[in-house]
Amino acid sequence: MPSLAKKLNAALLFGSANAWTNRFAIVQDKSNSKTSF
Repeated sequence: MPSLAKKLNAALLFGSANAWTNRFAIVQDKSNSKTSF
């Protein structure tokens, strides 16, 4: 089932990218010294 493997790989890639985006957003938030939450 190559399609399942592709979906799993894409989910893993998206998850790591999402984590990096959140981390960057938190860093940006701290550097701007303002809280959006």
